[in-house]
Amino acid sequence: DVDAGNKTSLQIWQTHRRSNQEYKLIKNGDYYYIQSQSEGKVVQLAGAKYSGQYPWLEVATQTGTDKQLWSLVYMGDGTYMIRSKEQPDKFWDVYGGGFANGTALMAFKENCSHAQRFRFVHVSTVEPIEEWGATRTDCNGSDWDIWDGSKELNWYYGHKNDKDLYIDSCAAFHGLAVLINSGNSFAGKTIHLTRDLNLAGIGWTPIGNSSNWFQGSFDGGGHAIVGLSLTDTSEGADWHGLFGCAKYGSIGNFAVKGSVAGDEGVGGVVGCLDLAHLYNVYSEVTMTRATDDYLGGLVGYAHYASYIEHCTQNARVTSGDCDPYRGGIVGCTRGVVRYCKNMQTVDCDWNYVGGIAGGL
Repeated sequence: DVDAGNKTSLQIWQTHRRSNQEYKLIKNGDYYYIQSQSEGKVVQLAGAKYSGQYPWLEVATQTGTDKQLWSLVYMGDGTYMIRSKEQPDKFWDVYGGGFANGTALMAFKENCSHAQRFRFVHVSTVEPIEEWGATRTDCNGSDWDIWDGSKELNWYYGHKNDKDLYIDSCAAFHGLAVLINSGNSFAGKTIHLTRDLNLAGIGWTPIGNSSNWFQGSFDGGGHAIVGLSLTDTSEGADWHGLFGCAKYGSIGNFAVKGSVAGDEGVGGVVGCLDLAHLYNVYSEVTMTRATDDYLGGLVGYAHYASYIEHCTQNARVTSGDCDPYRGGIVGCTRGVVRYCKNMQTVDCDWNYVGGIAGGL
């Protein structure tokens, strides 16, 4: 957002879809000018600095200097880091990792955190409907690893300082749940799945909960996860799904099949999504019951600034109880749902029900 007060400094602000929040990428060789649509100025490194070495970001008339040129580093999860040409060790960064309206943007050394990851969001629908939904259209696999209920943690303990971590078994996937639920957030890290997983109908523990959020990213590598089973619907069985509570990062690029139930905030893939990105997921997870609010085929509840895009739900969503907010994709969202398809029935005889979202 270009500060309306001085018309130069850059800040973050809640979406209001006006020109001072719209930008155009103008290619220049291997770099880009990032031009504000409000007055046609481009983003540059400012003269004022934080801690003597980290410049603030501002918009100014285009002059062609290196401080106005940027390269885009794709992070593999739908987000980009934006690198300065003049100071290539510096990237766009939200000051202090804050979220308040008016928080300044600066250029800071690389740390790959959520404060340095940005999404480009088209201001109009640009994809034809035949291209909506997930890339995959089934949950077939070939090289299955079948779960026996065990956990495995060496994939993490031997690589704690790595930004990219790799898992190739159900035991390692369960180990991720154990680590997250015991307080390791995985912020700034990406977990890569390298094999098809069969969870064998063994009772699953969601990855992340309301006390310990998953704050990293998960890239399914185009693989399938089948045999997901969650049956507890007792009071307090909240935020159920393959992932329980996920914040800041991205989850996507896989297929999933199974059956999920719970109390409040129940989704086939994520129970609660907050300031995060769910993308390219094909789901045949049957939603059998939620005994309180928020039941969605993919996500139970999505907070502000969460994105659900290019996903397909192809299994029935059944409420099982007289409570509100049931949706084929998401029970209730304050974020964005784009390019998604729901192909099955949503069953509910109560308030706020929709093929895509129960509440928006």
